[in-house]
Amino acid sequence: MQKKPIIIVSIILSSVLLAGLAIIFVFQSPLYNKDISAVESKVVNAADTLSLPDYLKEFLDVKQTKTKSVNKGAKREYEKACKIDDKTKKIDVWLLGQGRTIIYYLWQIQNKIEERKGKVLHMNELFYERSSLASSVFQAACIQFTDSTGNTSNVELQISKKLFIKGGNSKLAIVFEGINLDKQENIDFLNKLEYPHSVLITPWKLSPEKLNELRSSEKRSLVLWLFMESTKINQASIRPIRFHHTESDIEQNIKDAFAILPEAKGIATRYGEQAVEHYNLLRATLLPLQEHSVYFLDLTRSNSSLSKQVCEELELLCDNPEAYNADNSIPKDYIRKKLAEAAKNGNAIIILPLNSNIQKELEDIEERAKKQGTEITTLESLVEQRQ
Repeated sequence: MQKKPIIIVSIILSSVLLAGLAIIFVFQSPLYNKDISAVESKVVNAADTLSLPDYLKEFLDVKQTKTKSVNKGAKREYEKACKIDDKTKKIDVWLLGQGRTIIYYLWQIQNKIEERKGKVLHMNELFYERSSLASSVFQAACIQFTDSTGNTSNVELQISKKLFIKGGNSKLAIVFEGINLDKQENIDFLNKLEYPHSVLITPWKLSPEKLNELRSSEKRSLVLWLFMESTKINQASIRPIRFHHTESDIEQNIKDAFAILPEAKGIATRYGEQAVEHYNLLRATLLPLQEHSVYFLDLTRSNSSLSKQVCEELELLCDNPEAYNADNSIPKDYIRKKLAEAAKNGNAIIILPLNSNIQKELEDIEERAKKQGTEITTLESLVEQRQ
């Protein structure tokens, strides 16, 4: 009789243990997990409840929406540009903030339509004549798409000249040709700049003191600006890279340049229209750049340049931006053109000589860039972005 309590306790413990095992089995059972998954799968994202047009408007951060009628005269133009049929009498207009390009917006909208199982039927950039509309619309495009159920939407995207977004994706790099670096007023001007900028430097005759002054700003990056084979080469062209040089001569020339300016982010042509058209000379010039992991700027604007080919072969970062040319432009027009290029294409590189006239033209460059939603950034980041 004295053993009954022990037996009863054992039965209770066994029951608890079996119940625990049963619970563990149920929770680990595939059927249980399947049921939980089924419940979880029923949790719907709020965005999924929106129609595709409403979802796109929210995603793109559309500032204003409206509809416009398509009259008979305008319809013919839309038939060509936007594939509008006779049944379409009104078009939805979505007003977007300036700071991103119309191409960027179209790329975003296409990705989101495809994610939601819709289909883009047609998209095309629109170019309005200089009229009353030009006072308010910066860029425009039309897009025709269907949602997953086949409903068709016709939308015109308009980038406003008056509305802006924060963190716009258009970028601008500002570069100075370091021709007059012996003048202290030019160094002082550079040191006052509060935005990122680059300076092209031909290093051979610069004193250590000047080089240290040029290194003094964290906002500044330096680029080796080396004379290369050209019809313009003369006695003032210090240590040029020329046809008759051997590969060893060229390699030593570049090695010496980096010894003076080891922090250089890249190499740019000074003259050099013949150098970039000569495969062997160009390859011998670019080959040492692999060791330094820097970019190459072909500033020659030569139609016969082999820079792209050789850069691809050597897997180098290269670019061919348009530098200011006093023979066919004035600084004011060139700067205006580059600001417009940044707004339209998403990026631009300004390359200007360093003198008092240029300094005056750049006094309000930060304000002008900011006004159109463009960020002034480093040359190296933009070269990489443009690849």
